[in-house]
Amino acid sequence: MSQHTLTIHCKSDDDDLGEHALSYGQSFHWHFRIDYFLRTLFTCDMWWNDSSGKLVKGNYDIYQATRDWKRCRRYCSFPVRTDGVYGFMRETQTFVLVYPWPK
Repeated sequence: MSQHTLTIHCKSDDDDLGEHALSYGQSFHWHFRIDYFLRTLFTCDMWWNDSSGKLVKGNYDIYQATRDWKRCRRYCSFPVRTDGVYGFMRETQTFVLVYPWPK
């Protein structure tokens, strides 16, 4: 995503984290407590313009407690690349593509 700005807007039912414009190499962090019944869900809208100027955008369930508690526990990382959003897998200590950009 070098030379591109990624705009991200994340929220849950309880918290709206606002809109953030990130340059290459920047990151966005937040902390929260997981609901006892594992109902915690954060969704993120993300968009950027590719090298031809085409708008690329998606909406993703970026943190879903029932899925992600085991996968990444208390530290979840989702690097964004030109082919999609990657997720950190605690067990293998690797990043895998979890959300490709919509076509």
